[in-house]
Amino acid sequence: MSLEEVVAHISAMRVKTDEAMAFLEGKCAETEFTVVSEKDAKTTSHYVYISAVVVKKSLRNSTVALKLIRQGYRLLNQYLKDTQQAEGIFAEAYSDEGRRLCELFGMNNISANFYRKDI
Repeated sequence: MSLEEVVAHISAMRVKTDEAMAFLEGKCAETEFTVVSEKDAKTTSHYVYISAVVVKKSLRNSTVALKLIRQGYRLLNQYLKDTQQAEGIFAEAYSDEGRRLCELFGMNNISANFYRKDI
């Protein structure tokens, strides 16, 4: 936020590993995910699903947006490092920008619009 205005937002949630793999294989929709709670994340194998990355249109090609996205990525990597049951990240990218962002995050294109990075 800047001056009480949202300039960027990254949405992510913990998803059970078997559901993440089913999604990447086109066997289930994101509306069918079971979100892994913070408590259960310590004992349940899971991936982090990046469901949205949004940047205010006027800032999309700026260093501000790049810094915000990099900081989000650093936080995500720290979570993966600190959480033994976390197995990686995944996303579905619908646009060229989304695909570039997935690649920037080190994800591999699994098929069609699906991307994944294992740790």
